[in-house]
Amino acid sequence: MLSEPNVLVIDDDPMIGRLMTAMLQREGYQVRVSDSVKGALAMIESKIPDVILCDLVLPFMDGLDFLKQRQATPKLANIPVVIVSASSEDPMIEKALSLGAADALRKPFGPVDLLGVVSSAVGKTQGHG
Repeated sequence: MLSEPNVLVIDDDPMIGRLMTAMLQREGYQVRVSDSVKGALAMIESKIPDVILCDLVLPFMDGLDFLKQRQATPKLANIPVVIVSASSEDPMIEKALSLGAADALRKPFGPVDLLGVVSSAVGKTQGHG
């Protein structure tokens, strides 16, 4: 890897954001966290991430809205998005995958689960880049 992959976490729960940041930074990832889709879109303007971890349930715009926005924005279309959800059997996860989510990560998750989906998603981007 030429540089550390850049991960953007979109989650309105500060504890989850800190947890993901700690787990990923330990493995050498650069991590930015936004508590909203709007904030995340602003962050993406300044630097396009290699992977986006997006909570499914968010205030204002949810994970599905973000995926629709991503599809409609050419520069975002190739960024893998991993949906994060506390629900185990959720039709919203199916919907997210049909809208182009690369994977889904279920809460609660451990470092192995998180690093697995992120490294898999990073592999997809680096294969295309």
